[in-house]
Amino acid sequence: MPQYASLGALQPQMVHSAVRSILAGVHLLHQAGVAHCDIKAANILLREEAADAGDAGDNIVLADFNGCTTAGS
Repeated sequence: MPQYASLGALQPQMVHSAVRSILAGVHLLHQAGVAHCDIKAANILLREEAADAGDAGDNIVLADFNGCTTAGS
């Protein structure tokens, strides 16, 4: 999976879609009592088919859960 940084300049609609997808994923994690603790560009991946199509949508993957914590820990 390529990282967003490897795509060069992104179209505004792709950024909007990507940010919405990232925030939705973080929201789901928080609802499950999980905090990612290391959200950064290197941990936000884009599936190949999204890079080819020029769209993010549901093709964002949040990676590196090694530093996660759960509620109460």
